[in-house]
Amino acid sequence: FSEKVWAWWHTLQPPWQSITSNGRPAEVIAYGKSWETLNRPGRNRWLGLLTCLLWWKWDIGNLDQASRQELELEWLSAVKDMRKMFEGLLHHTQSIQCT
Repeated sequence: FSEKVWAWWHTLQPPWQSITSNGRPAEVIAYGKSWETLNRPGRNRWLGLLTCLLWWKWDIGNLDQASRQELELEWLSAVKDMRKMFEGLLHHTQSIQCT
């Protein structure tokens, strides 16, 4: 399931966001100017991402302790990346509205 979430998240990344060799978004150091790919809320798009994170976390909770650690770190990485990108999108959107 996590691979499908990452793949979907990858399709929403702005062109300036680089992807690492393992298919994960690189850590954001500075935001770019183009946000069109992520700034398309559509029908349940962002809600769908949050729902996937919730399902992913629930799935981790069903595993034994030994299996959880690595998957929890990966889940936290996804949460961190999505949060950072949505914060950047919010800042970008607000700056456009103020000009």
